[in-house]
Amino acid sequence: MNRDNLLPPMSKSRAPLEKELKYFLTKKDYDTLLKASRKNIKKSVKQTNFYFDDKDLNLRKRRIGLRVRFENNSRCTLTLKEPSNQRSSKLPKLKIRREWEVDLPLLLGKRLVKGQTSISSLSAKPIQILKKYFSQSELEAIHPLGSVKTVRTFVLGDKKTLLEIDKFKMFQRKFYELEVETDRPLAADQVVRALLKNHGIAYRPITKSKLGRFVELLKKKRRR
Repeated sequence: MNRDNLLPPMSKSRAPLEKELKYFLTKKDYDTLLKASRKNIKKSVKQTNFYFDDKDLNLRKRRIGLRVRFENNSRCTLTLKEPSNQRSSKLPKLKIRREWEVDLPLLLGKRLVKGQTSISSLSAKPIQILKKYFSQSELEAIHPLGSVKTVRTFVLGDKKTLLEIDKFKMFQRKFYELEVETDRPLAADQVVRALLKNHGIAYRPITKSKLGRFVELLKKKRRR
């Protein structure tokens, strides 16, 4: 998904490659970047992501992510991410995945996250892709696991690089990170590196997604 044009993702009939860079931030780093970027803020949105899997996390075992996202409680999307099996030798921290995303009626999205409607009943493209890996009975076992609430601020950086500065919460814990989704990852990484250095912030690229963190915390909660 290319965010260079400053527009939010639209529904897709095919799966483009999502090329994503992520960087760890502390709360102090987050506050510093937002304050320094005031004049370049394009918009800020509130997102709630609900992640889906079965009790044994079989989607996760196949490196598949399935979510329903609400944005500002006015737009709902269904997204499936799957491995692309592509790597970047020049930028090992670059995460490249296939992403299938469609818009959903808001009411349907709410029924899905409440467990009132099964994802197995949908004919949307992300579910068609899941049917390549799972049987109908396995799909019927997929349910919402929980949610992550995010405040995402879009900032226009140097070289017209669109930065996403995130504050998010899961299982009562808060996290902060900087994301860039772009078809120019090498250039974008240089922009981020310079930005962080300019504000005295450590350069700490990460590859773990929000879903990855969510699953980690979910497993810890289950072991208690």
